[in-house]
Amino acid sequence: MRPQLTNVSELGLTPPWTDGSVTASAYRRDISDAFQRVFAIDGSNTDYDIANKIYQNAGNSTQTGVQLVLEHRLAPSWRMPGSINWLVVDIEGLGTTLLFPTPRPFSIAASRDDTWDVTVNNQIALPQGGDLRLGFIYYAAREVPQGRERARSSFDIAATWPLYG
Repeated sequence: MRPQLTNVSELGLTPPWTDGSVTASAYRRDISDAFQRVFAIDGSNTDYDIANKIYQNAGNSTQTGVQLVLEHRLAPSWRMPGSINWLVVDIEGLGTTLLFPTPRPFSIAASRDDTWDVTVNNQIALPQGGDLRLGFIYYAAREVPQGRERARSSFDIAATWPLYG
C-alpha cells in the first residue's frame, strides 16, 4: 500500500457578527492514491461467489466545494452552531490488478456527483451546572468509488450534570 496524499487549498472569510460568528469558505481537496475498502469477487471457487473485502489504493479524486459555518447565541444560555457544505466529487477511473487472494483485474468507473451535508447543534446551559446538547447531521447521497452511498442522518441528545459541585 502507498500512503494516501491529500492536498487542500481553502479560502475563507469571517466578517464581524454580533453574538456569534460566521465563516464562508471555498475549498479544493486533491486526493491521490485514495486508501479505500473495495469489494471484489474471487472467481477461484466455481460453486459459489466469494466476495473479498480488500484495502487498496483506489486511484485519485477531487472534492471542490463551499462551506458556511455559523454560530449564534440565541439567549444567554443557548448557543446554536451549525454548518452547510456543498461539494462536487470527481472520481477518476481506475484500472489495476488486485493481488489478494489471487491476481485479477479490477476497475472503477469515473464518476462525478454534486452533494451536500448539513449540521445543526443546540447547546443549552441548564441550572446547577447542567448542559443539554441536541445535534442533527444529514449527509445527502453521493458517489463513492464502487457505487452510490445512500443519504443518512442522525439526531443525538446528550445531557450532563456535575455529581459534585
